[in-house]
Amino acid sequence: MAEHPSDEPRDFAVVLCELSRGTTNALLSKFLRDVTAAVKETQNKGSLTFTLEVAPGEDGDTVIFTDKIGVKVPQHDRKATLFFVNRQGDPVRDIPQGADLLLNQPMGGAA
Repeated sequence: MAEHPSDEPRDFAVVLCELSRGTTNALLSKFLRDVTAAVKETQNKGSLTFTLEVAPGEDGDTVIFTDKIGVKVPQHDRKATLFFVNRQGDPVRDIPQGADLLLNQPMGGAA
């Protein structure tokens, strides 16, 4: 086992590159590109989260690293759709019978 020769902590980026034999770093790099491109395209926010869990090993001299990656790639904004509600309480696209009378009333009060 190689010892770190100075009092300085080991560079996190080096440890990150060693996680899962480099797979974690490769995935983070790919996801960062995906999120960045989608943010540019959609003009909406995205996120990339990395969690590193450190647990004790069985022998007391080792630790076990488990990583988790969360990705939120932004989507294009979706347009809202107006629905009416019929007497049964179902959403419908067509104006229910009798609702056209309500549309002809002045705003803020009864006719």
